[in-house]
Amino acid sequence: MQRLAGTVDGVIDGDATVADGTRLCLNGMITGNLTIEPGGTCELRGTVIGSVINAGGELQVFGLIQGSLVRQGGRTTVDSRASIKELILPLSNSENTFNA
Repeated sequence: MQRLAGTVDGVIDGDATVADGTRLCLNGMITGNLTIEPGGTCELRGTVIGSVINAGGELQVFGLIQGSLVRQGGRTTVDSRASIKELILPLSNSENTFNA
């Protein structure tokens, strides 16, 4: 699993993580899963072939998730133009925002 930070415009092969205190702007593609750890921040404008798991960070989705979007904690915002195959959210959605 790769730990990512900064801006990614290319392809990351396999799973990746955004760690505490780091920020990722994904314009490219991740072929596996992406996990945002508590304290991590991710702006997803590209594509994730697997699932995206927000384990307690801040996530903004503008791009494509071909797997599931799983919110275990943190704040998740989904733009109306984003494309997500499946949403898996906790019963309390107070930290989820879906823009129409």
